[in-house]
Amino acid sequence: AVKGQIQSPETRPPLNLVLSVDTSGSMQGLPIDNLRHVVSAIATQLRQGDTVSVVEWDSSANVILDGYQVNSSTDTLLASIAENLNSGGGTDLSGGLMRAYELANKHRVSDGINRVVIISDGGANLGLTSANLIGSNAANAEADGILLVGIGVGHSGLAYSDALMDEMTDMGKGAYLYVDS
Repeated sequence: AVKGQIQSPETRPPLNLVLSVDTSGSMQGLPIDNLRHVVSAIATQLRQGDTVSVVEWDSSANVILDGYQVNSSTDTLLASIAENLNSGGGTDLSGGLMRAYELANKHRVSDGINRVVIISDGGANLGLTSANLIGSNAANAEADGILLVGIGVGHSGLAYSDALMDEMTDMGKGAYLYVDS
C-alpha cells in the first residue's frame, strides 16, 4: 500500500483555503446536507493563523467569507456558515471556481499550503459548461502553487457528474473524492 505523509494541524504550514460551495437547486436534500457536514469537518482541522475564504454559487458567485483569519482550533465561524447554506437557482460552476481562484491568489501564502476546495454535485448548466474550459482555471493556477481538491456530494447516478469533477481536479493537479453520506 502507498501512504502519504500525514500532518497534524499543529505541525503543518499555514493554510490558505478557499471553499467553493455549490448551492444550486440540484443540491437540494442530501447533497446540501452532505456539503454542510463536509464544511463542518474541514472547520475542525483548521488552526490559528489559517486563512479561509468561502464562495457560494448557484446562478451567480457570492463571496461570503473573504480572507478570514482563524482565531483558534475551536473557531466556529466556518461551521456556522455551513449551517446557513441553502440550495436554489441554476449552476454556474465555472463562475464559482473562477471567483474562488481570485480569492486564493489574493490571500496566497508563499510559505504555506494554498488550496481551492470545490464541493459540488458536478453539474454545470450556466456560464462555461465544458470540462476543459472549466478545468483551464485550475490548470493555470498550478504555476502559483494553488491546487484544486474536488469533493462530490450529489446523488450517485442522479444528476451527478463524476466525470466533470474528476477531469476538473485532474487539470488542477489535485485530488477528487466522493462523499455519499
